[in-house]
Amino acid sequence: MLQATTRLGLWFFPARMLSQPPACVSTPATVSPSLLAWAVNATTRLIPRSTCLVRALAAQRLLARHGYPSTLHLGVARSPDGLDAHAWLECQGATLIGAAPPGRYTPLPTPANPGTGMPSA
Repeated sequence: MLQATTRLGLWFFPARMLSQPPACVSTPATVSPSLLAWAVNATTRLIPRSTCLVRALAAQRLLARHGYPSTLHLGVARSPDGLDAHAWLECQGATLIGAAPPGRYTPLPTPANPGTGMPSA
């Protein structure tokens, strides 16, 4: 449901509204980040046009609900057709959503959001 809501949100709202990282809750986590990422990836086939960005944003919110800070990355790479864009999500030093070959995408600068896990530009 969260992934479907995120997909609809990207259709109807500016991306900057949805890209604000959610605040982490202070309750202790009882589910591992890898299991939460698995849940997002498992539901991908049920959501039309569930892109890497949709999955990363949905997973970021789900992880935050369970108390895990994460970092959303956006990157670009040259392709024969111009540029390819990609989104991936890291949590606890691991890429949980959108893993790509190392060095394939050049990360874009992201704004600093203290306390949310977002890196400084």
